[in-house]
Amino acid sequence: MMQCAVFETTEALESNREFNEPTVLAMPESLFTFEYRNGESVRQPQGVELANLEAVHEEALRSAIGMLDDTGGQEGWAVRVRDRNGKIVLSIDFDEAKQDEAAAE
Repeated sequence: MMQCAVFETTEALESNREFNEPTVLAMPESLFTFEYRNGESVRQPQGVELANLEAVHEEALRSAIGMLDDTGGQEGWAVRVRDRNGKIVLSIDFDEAKQDEAAAE
């Protein structure tokens, strides 16, 4: 997974020189936080930037399939994804991961 940096434009840098204040860039809309469930515990690493919801879905599904061997017969959600505001935008459950894994074989 790759993380991206946002660079200021020359115009923004010049405007900072005039006011001598740092430029504060807004958080990108494409920042997503993944939550991984294993039993009663939930792991939530630092958010990552992804291009769109299709990329989010692909990464969440890939992750859920990768978790299947470690989670046994667990049911319910495996991976949830939140946008930068904390709203859940995607949820992959263990059944969906099992079905997708079986279809790929």
